Amino acid sequence: MASNIMSAAGVEGKTASIISSGLNITAGTALMFIPGTQALGASMIGSGIGGIAGGYISQALGYSFTTGAAIGSFAGAIIGGQVHKGIQASAALKAQPIGTPFNPNGTLTQIGVDPNTLTISRTLNPAKLSAVRTTINKSGMYGTIRVMQNGYIIDGNHRVAVARLLGIAVDVVIG
Repeated sequence: MASNIMSAAGVEGKTASIISSGLNITAGTALMFIPGTQALGASMIGSGIGGIAGGYISQALGYSFTTGAAIGSFAGAIIGGQVHKGIQASAALKAQPIGTPFNPNGTLTQIGVDPNTLTISRTLNPAKLSAVRTTINKSGMYGTIRVMQNGYIIDGNHRVAVARLLGIAVDVVIG
């Protein structure tokens, strides 16, 4: 609509499309900060980016900038909304516990503990992390993690870090 008004006021179609897309990006960004309007904001950002990209792609192919901008704007709005849905789904998966929380007052051996409920107690070596990840990817989690009563890891810091990355539970022994 802003593009049509600008065109009526004598603004060239390409310039009007770029301004309209910029307004979509700006308004969409503002909506991302208002609870409950993030999906609309993501669609508007996608629409703005798609409009600009579609216009230039269309122009490079020898067609009208404004037609490409209109098509790109529509496609970008759909893509922006889908990206937002994907991010929400990913956050929901991350929010779910991997196993049962570590219970400091529970039994000495606990099976299927969420590694995020344990405290890594030393600096991790990137080379060792890589080696442990390779082993776990090949053979699965190995051994039990030795922890103190408060959940601080005595032995198995690298395995717990990898378990967090891979989203797998660990077996724990206190003591």
